Amino acid sequence: YELIRRRVKLIILSEAGADPAYRMDDLANAIERVRTDFGVHIRFDVPGFEPDKIRPRSDAHNPTKGYAERGFALATIHYPPKVDANSQSETVHFADWPKGYLVYLQATTIDKVAERVDIDAYARTHADFPNETTADQFFDEDQLEAYRELGMEVAEQALEVITSRQAPQGGAANSGAILAAITAEFGVGTG
Repeated sequence: YELIRRRVKLIILSEAGADPAYRMDDLANAIERVRTDFGVHIRFDVPGFEPDKIRPRSDAHNPTKGYAERGFALATIHYPPKVDANSQSETVHFADWPKGYLVYLQATTIDKVAERVDIDAYARTHADFPNETTADQFFDEDQLEAYRELGMEVAEQALEVITSRQAPQGGAANSGAILAAITAEFGVGTG
């Protein structure tokens, strides 16, 4: 909320609350609040990086059932133009509003987890992983390590894709341009 108020150009948001249905209610609430309070619009409009890829696959015939393609999504933040008292107010088209980017990381069992015996074993023996209740703050070592390693896998996946500047299969050509804009603006992955 505060980062939006300050008009930050790159925000990395990590969501790890219990959300077994992957409804993303906390994210939806935050998007609504910043739109209402600041007139800022957050759109998951980067083709190939939509939030639905975070939800685990449910097709019973799919060998990767229960795993998500990706643990992150990308959004464009559209900040309304600043208007000062001395300037004439001009109507600025929404597409020309100043932009920022949101990298949304979600705790979800991504395909890479199936390759990690330690995380996968924990997931198979704890049906609610990675959405176990947050009321229990007394993690044992196995639980702590499973969540820590999952978080590292999700973050590494996001950084690898963003720094490679490659749009995913099925992503539109402008996805690569958006990734290039993120990396150029912030010097990510440039050496």
